[in-house]
Amino acid sequence: MLVINHHLTDELLKEFENIKNTQTNNWKIILTLQQEENQPQFEYPLHQNILIKTSELFKDLLSLNIEEDYNNNFKDLSLQITEIFINNFEEKEIFALHILPILEGKTNVIDIDRGKSFLITLQYCDYLQMTEFKDILEKELKEMYDKKYIYKNISKYFDEHANYLFKYLFDEHPTFVTDKNLLNFHYERIIYGFYKWNIYFNKLKMEETFKLLNFDVFNYILSLNELTVYNEDQVMESIECYISLQNNYENIFKLFLNLRINYLSNEMFTKLITNYKNIFTNEMIEYFKQQRCNNTLQQPRKYINDILFSGNFDGFIQIWNLKKGICISSFKAHHGIIHCLKLLNRKNIYNNEQYIVSGGEDGIIHLMKVDYNNFTITSLEKRLIEDNCQISSMDIKNNLMVTCTVNGQLDIWDMSPIDELNNFKPKFKIISNNKEEFDFVRSICIHDDNYFITGNKDGSISVFDMTSERKEVFRSRKHFSHVMCLKSIIVPKNYQNTNNDNDYNNKEEHKEEEYEEYLFTGSCDRKTNIWKIIRSDNTTIDLKCLKTINLHTGYIYSLDVLIKNTENWNDNLIVTGGTDYKVLLSNIGNTNLEGKFIDHYNFVYSVLFNGNWQIISGGDDGTIRLFNIETKECDYTIEVGKNIRCLAIPNC
Repeated sequence: MLVINHHLTDELLKEFENIKNTQTNNWKIILTLQQEENQPQFEYPLHQNILIKTSELFKDLLSLNIEEDYNNNFKDLSLQITEIFINNFEEKEIFALHILPILEGKTNVIDIDRGKSFLITLQYCDYLQMTEFKDILEKELKEMYDKKYIYKNISKYFDEHANYLFKYLFDEHPTFVTDKNLLNFHYERIIYGFYKWNIYFNKLKMEETFKLLNFDVFNYILSLNELTVYNEDQVMESIECYISLQNNYENIFKLFLNLRINYLSNEMFTKLITNYKNIFTNEMIEYFKQQRCNNTLQQPRKYINDILFSGNFDGFIQIWNLKKGICISSFKAHHGIIHCLKLLNRKNIYNNEQYIVSGGEDGIIHLMKVDYNNFTITSLEKRLIEDNCQISSMDIKNNLMVTCTVNGQLDIWDMSPIDELNNFKPKFKIISNNKEEFDFVRSICIHDDNYFITGNKDGSISVFDMTSERKEVFRSRKHFSHVMCLKSIIVPKNYQNTNNDNDYNNKEEHKEEEYEEYLFTGSCDRKTNIWKIIRSDNTTIDLKCLKTINLHTGYIYSLDVLIKNTENWNDNLIVTGGTDYKVLLSNIGNTNLEGKFIDHYNFVYSVLFNGNWQIISGGDDGTIRLFNIETKECDYTIEVGKNIRCLAIPNC
């Protein structure tokens, strides 16, 4: 709630009380509900002497010196009334609740939340020239839109603002003035948050939103290549919802006429239009299809993952459908906490299967198969690394896996498939292992086929050569406490991410290009470091710390990076989560804070990017939260009911 104090003193309020006790009411404000058929009116008797001190409008109006002929220009003065036209009963209720007590001299305080009532109150303060209240409300509104991360319920408030703006202010209001900047903000918000209107539990909100969009806006949204949706079904459901709300046949015709190939594939278009054969003739349907063929250069858009895996504190791995916000499979993989969860990027396209490996508090690494047709998890192989000694860190790249326990046993594994032609199942085959030689290691990642990198308990970073008895070839200490997370990337020099997949490590696709190599580390010293990996020759490697980001107030437990463009590093982002309950989005190029998400109420153990516009996080509060990179809002929350330790998405 927002409490706003006016300059009106207690002495003035007492004076107002005397006026009310000694003088009769000599002014009326009349609210006329214009949109109702009989235009009902609501009268509020007031005192001129109080109005003069609470509203600049009345101060100016009642100080006019007019001696004769009260024509229509001064109807207020001649009849001693002020008529205000409004559009709905809610505007009347807000006036009575927040504005009237001020004009009556009963209070000098407005106690209000930041939702729809906030906007309506601001409009009244603007019209009635209640300057001090208006200035405070406008300052608060600007802060809401500029620093939205400081408000827990900002998405709820913005939803209410958008509903009111589009429903009542987009068409000309009889009294209030529409803020075009706010309208543009909320149009962009609908575009960037389009997917959230069409998720399973948001159907009613989607209908409310689509009612507010005219055809040109809806068609423009559909045309965007990076439309924020999980899959093509979601686009089709949106179109069907929009059509169901249309009474205008011409708009429906124009919509089908403009459904290009990059909006919907031919298969989905045929499926959609079949549902409307009662509206269109066969000739019209063929005409629509021909129009699509005239735009063959446009390719179908890329979609992001709607599947998420979580490793929980109770030893279960769960599969989540992000579009529906529900758990679709659960599997007991460990006794105790799951600390690590990795997906092998070796999807069996013939059987629609994928393989996952987890490491737990029980000292076991567990290989499993995921069947995406039935969304089932099947155990394939378990290896006990060390009894009741947790697997603290794990990484997989191509056919290599490294694991490390808290006691310092570090193992390198060959995860090659048994038979690449017929049997895609990987296997645990140990390449080398050392017991208790790496007790200084806290986190680990594979850089390429030759090197792995460790984040150490003393704050140092080490690089090891996997081909020469794991010889340490580099060590540098830039952190001052445990390095809890790290990620290395190898990215083409002129890379631009246009596919919404963040797949910069695909060397086959970029094999003719030169590469740059970077490392990102997060630590208990509350800092994130960005390193450049430098190779002098094929056998010498060095790390140079380029930048430090110092934004967290707690330990940093997890990070992920989003590389969009290596020609301009200000386009690239890093997300971090930690024990301060925050998820922070930072600019890699200039290290500025780009987004601050404070929705969690306990430790954040895992963060990751899902495509170019979504961040997923999980932690000790038992929730999975989905944040929108563009709108800087938490779009929705999945209540898991179990503490989350690690998250993974396909091709992550």
